[in-house]
Amino acid sequence: MSNHPVITLNQISKVYTNGTVALQDLNLAIPESQFVSLVGPSGCGKSTVLRVIAGLGHTSSGSIDCLSALSDLILSKWHESAVKQEN
Repeated sequence: MSNHPVITLNQISKVYTNGTVALQDLNLAIPESQFVSLVGPSGCGKSTVLRVIAGLGHTSSGSIDCLSALSDLILSKWHESAVKQEN
């Protein structure tokens, strides 16, 4: 097991076309085998962070580095969750 991050968010910002700032200068590094929770009030950007990590949304600025296999896993889990919520 390594201490190198498998997901790194560097200065991520997301501003929607209507001017709503969803994320501003977010930095996050998630090491291998770590459990991470995103906690906060409604509308604070938790789902936006997950969407950009999974490749389901775009950032306005910043960069995301993640292992491609991990990205595929996140995307498949996101779809499973979305289908369960629709039912």
